[in-house]
Formats: sequence, structure tokens, C-alpha cells
Amino acid sequence: MNNLYVLLVGRGFAGVGTALLYSTFDAWYKFEHEARRFPKEWVSSTFSKQAFGDSILAILSGLVASFATEYIGDIAAFDAALLCLVASGVCIVYTWNENDIFEPGGGRKSKKSDEAAMVMSPKSGVMRRKHITMTDV
Repeated sequence: MNNLYVLLVGRGFAGVGTALLYSTFDAWYKFEHEARRFPKEWVSSTFSKQAFGDSILAILSGLVASFATEYIGDIAAFDAALLCLVASGVCIVYTWNENDIFEPGGGRKSKKSDEAAMVMSPKSGVMRRKHITMTDV
């Protein structure tokens, strides 16, 4: 299909997806940083290191993809990406803790978990607020 508008809409969705990808990590990091009571001065330093590391990783993955495509085959870069995905998944499953709003003893980790959550109303199709309580879990 040769349609400029479809291409533009696709690029718009890609931009929204990228923004969600990065803002989700930032929100998670900020929550964990506060929950572990680390000094607030570390936040900007950590984000600077993350941006630098992302740049280095992007360069290295481009080099690996180029090498794989040139010496192994046309789709070797996608195979290498799949291997990285599987390795990352295994690492995450065995080394990361569950990011839950409740502590093992039943207490809440922060007051932010008491904030209202948005849920879809099945009858009207509009967004409404619902307060999450301990009985909802």
C-alpha cells in the first residue's frame, strides 16, 4: 500500500510507543528509588548514566547487527536480537524481585498505592475512577 497517511499514522504510533517505553522505566525507577530511601541526588546521576549506556548499547548493537548480516545472512540481525531477548528474559526471571505494591507482611510499600486507578466502565465505555482497597486484591 503506497499511502503517505498510513506511514505518518504508523510513525505517530511508533512515537507514542517509544515515549511509553521510556516513561515507564523512569516512573518505575523513581518509585523504587524513593521506596529504598536512596538520596535524591542520585536520580539525575543515574539518568545520565542510563542515557550514556543507552547510546553505547545502540552503537554496539548496530555493529553486531551489521557484522551478523554481512557474515551470516540477511536475517541474522533478527536472530541475534531474539537471542538477546531470551537471554534478558532468563536474567530477569532469576534475578529481579517482583515489583508489587504490597510487602510480604501485608503492609503497603507507599501511600501512592492508595491513589485512584482508572478503569473502563463496561456499560458506558467511558473512563471512571475506582479506589483500590485491600479487599479488591
